[in-house]
Amino acid sequence: DEGMVKHIRGVSYSTRVSPHMANQMVDAAHGVLNRLLPDVYIFTDHYTGSESGKSPGYRISLVAETTTGCILSSECMATHSGASELELPEDLGTQAAMSL
Repeated sequence: DEGMVKHIRGVSYSTRVSPHMANQMVDAAHGVLNRLLPDVYIFTDHYTGSESGKSPGYRISLVAETTTGCILSSECMATHSGASELELPEDLGTQAAMSL
């Protein structure tokens, strides 16, 4: 028995793209999760310069804890590979929230 979800925490981060991408993923995830649960906090982080590596992209990770102590998680990421387009950050946030 997983129990009922009591709170959700997460991190959304971006590298070598606009910091706004991480915020868009958080807003999309909040749009889905806040209808179900008020205790949702998702931290944003943005890497630039030498610490960001050489590849642009963004990612969101969500973790839910239940009343019985069960941990559930979900993660989605977009990467840039050549000329292909990155998935929209809003779609990633919604996808991570829905899969949780």
